[in-house]
Amino acid sequence: MVSHDERTTAAAPTTTDASGPDVWAVTTPTPPSTATTTTSTSSALAIALAGSPATVAVPPGLSGRLLVLLAGGTVVAVDLASGAVTEAADVSHVEAFVGSGENARLFVLDDGLVVWRDGNVVVVPWEPALPSVTLPATLDPAAGGGRWAVFIERTTANGTSTNYVAVDGTGRLEGRLALDPSVRVVGVAGNRLVAQAADTIVLVDPVSGGATPVGPGVVVAANNWGLVSQRCPEVTRCELQIGPWGEPGRIRLPGGIDEGALLSADGSHLASISRWPVVAVTELASGRGWSAGDIGSFFDIDAQGRTVAGLGPRGMVRVALWADGPTTATLLSGEGVPFRLRPVAVAFDTRSPG
Repeated sequence: MVSHDERTTAAAPTTTDASGPDVWAVTTPTPPSTATTTTSTSSALAIALAGSPATVAVPPGLSGRLLVLLAGGTVVAVDLASGAVTEAADVSHVEAFVGSGENARLFVLDDGLVVWRDGNVVVVPWEPALPSVTLPATLDPAAGGGRWAVFIERTTANGTSTNYVAVDGTGRLEGRLALDPSVRVVGVAGNRLVAQAADTIVLVDPVSGGATPVGPGVVVAANNWGLVSQRCPEVTRCELQIGPWGEPGRIRLPGGIDEGALLSADGSHLASISRWPVVAVTELASGRGWSAGDIGSFFDIDAQGRTVAGLGPRGMVRVALWADGPTTATLLSGEGVPFRLRPVAVAFDTRSPG
């Protein structure tokens, strides 16, 4: 929940000594990333498949890649056009990633994949020649996408300040901010962080700590394209304001959406929980929407807003596509079939091809 008080501008963030990125982020002695698609089946993928074919059934009309973190620490990439399954990363060298709990997240960044689980973070660069990096602090996820993943250092959430750290896709610490507890980082937009300061939306430079107020409202979703915020001009009336960062209130729609919605990379669609665990997708230009069905609480939306995917109960990964009407299908079901290990997190690979 957003804390509403008398403040109308952000508390000035202060930077703290990060002791240098090479000290804070410890490179692990693991093999280079296998994030690029290969035709061979790696040992980690072979263990995950346990003799099953390296394909899944996908409905027609899908495209792109869906990344799935399995309980054993393997991240697989599902080609949504063909159903082919390849290994995207292996983080099983970190004990915390080997288990069946679903307290996990994947962040697809420009330079690499960030895998979080129960306070542990491993960064796997897309460049195969670069090693993976294990971050030494105990961290909780705040936001991620594009250039950075942003985390909260658990040891600093003490009531007087909260330390946020921004990490790029190679594992390099790009910035550390000590923020007032009433200021929360909720998104990433280009080279700045999106923060909620009471009832004001603020853009923060994680390197310098400089803050630029955007305007009043509550952030519903934000990314590099722009912002979806909620304002209530009257006690009985709220509206969504949508637009790129240069014109954040270009589109206005009546009603409101709880925090935690996701904006497609091109700014065309918004995915949100309409009635748990049903996910609704709204076309922002027209206000028209469709139900993606029981996708699950941990969901993601692709770059064009045509497809959503989520993690449901019993290791079920479901996808929904709009193509002349909604189509919902289960990619992985039962006990993670065709995988021996249970899926615990999903994310679309929203990077531009090539």
